[in-house]
Amino acid sequence: MGWTKDSVKQATEGVSRPDGGTLGDAVLWVSVCEGYIGLKVASEGMSDPADRGLVAAACRGAIERIGGGAVLESLIVEFADGQGSVVQ
Repeated sequence: MGWTKDSVKQATEGVSRPDGGTLGDAVLWVSVCEGYIGLKVASEGMSDPADRGLVAAACRGAIERIGGGAVLESLIVEFADGQGSVVQ
């Protein structure tokens, strides 16, 4: 079945944040091309690189669960500051 930008955005919006909430509107953009997916996520409230790593891993899990058996070849999760610059 595979992924669409909308399905990936919807799946990752429900990922838990370190502060106990969910990513929601922190998912700024999604790029999908077959098994290659890119995300940009607002890093507000995630200053610790370890926290961002956990969020990225949770995003991978959420995306794989909705893939319908498709192989996720690559996932890049970028974390951006308030100006949109990538911090990790």
